[in-house]
Amino acid sequence: MAGVEELLRLVCLLIITAGLFLFLWTTKSFWLPFAARWLMVGDKDLHPDDVIIVLSGEQGELVATGVKLYQEGLALRLLMTSGPVKWKRNERPGGEQIRRDLAAWQG
Repeated sequence: MAGVEELLRLVCLLIITAGLFLFLWTTKSFWLPFAARWLMVGDKDLHPDDVIIVLSGEQGELVATGVKLYQEGLALRLLMTSGPVKWKRNERPGGEQIRRDLAAWQG
């Protein structure tokens, strides 16, 4: 009997979890915008911080955005991680060198 009760409890838990997931999925157009507004930061709320951290990636947009934010005075320091960056198929310079060159080029 204990095995049947445990199985029944597990099935009930699964049904409740699936029902909750289905409810959240079908009502996401109502509650998701509120959650997004809570997470968003407006331009007027930005204030200078200690450091801007740019994580490595395959594209240069992250570096360019980090340098731009640094130039706007939103941080005292700019920290960039290194990693492989693929800008050209035949040429694969190190990510650290590309970041240094791009940061120097942008000022």
